[in-house]
Amino acid sequence: MRGYEVVPDALRDSVRYLRKAADKWDAARSFLTDQDLSESDLGLLGEMTNATQWYNDALQEALERIGNGSAALEDSAVAMTAVAEDYANRDAEFYAQFNYLSDQLP
Repeated sequence: MRGYEVVPDALRDSVRYLRKAADKWDAARSFLTDQDLSESDLGLLGEMTNATQWYNDALQEALERIGNGSAALEDSAVAMTAVAEDYANRDAEFYAQFNYLSDQLP
């Protein structure tokens, strides 16, 4: 296919950003873990409106989604690493066919 070029080092740089993002999502998940409320935390009004249960349900949903997002970022990093390595290997094979690398070495 013409019109684009894959730069393995640029992909590797992107992997670092994906992993940093996944780490931030993990940190957010860790911060929110065990932050649920007991029935009495919002007093009588909280008990009467069932607000603590709604909060806890929303918290669990957020934790699940943040965990899924973090996993998706990490999966993307793994896949992008594989693509970078594949293209780097292809480049090395291509250059080897024409002795490009050996001509450049002292």
